[in-house]
Amino acid sequence: MELFFNKKGNLLKEKLAEEKLYDGVSFLFTTSDITITDAIKAYFDKDVVEKCFHSLKGVVRRRLIRHWLYDRVEAHVFICYLSCLMLSILKLKVAPLELSVQEALDELEELYRVYLKDPKKGFLINRLVALSKKQEKILRTIDKQLLQDS
Repeated sequence: MELFFNKKGNLLKEKLAEEKLYDGVSFLFTTSDITITDAIKAYFDKDVVEKCFHSLKGVVRRRLIRHWLYDRVEAHVFICYLSCLMLSILKLKVAPLELSVQEALDELEELYRVYLKDPKKGFLINRLVALSKKQEKILRTIDKQLLQDS
């Protein structure tokens, strides 16, 4: 701040005018072999962690949890990380359908699978409850194996 004031404490308007030339100018530096476009994209995606935690609070409906023991804190952070990873994968998978992660999750929310097992006879069957066409399209896009019955 000393650069912008004289010894009497008055503002040096010339110095301030010089510095205004650089307002809004950003420089990016990287040692990676990536394109300029990828470097700029990476810079603007830098808040991905904040977006993930926002998603965890909203999309996944994760609530405030207080842990004090180291192992529990570590496990909780790991679960949050896995949730972020799954949301990222889902985002990539449903992109061709022009759906957001939230839209896909809302559509699949009522989906469930019924399992029947007879341990005495070794009989096991599972069926996906009747799907809407949109749900089927989403599951097929994510992974075709999700639609297979055992």
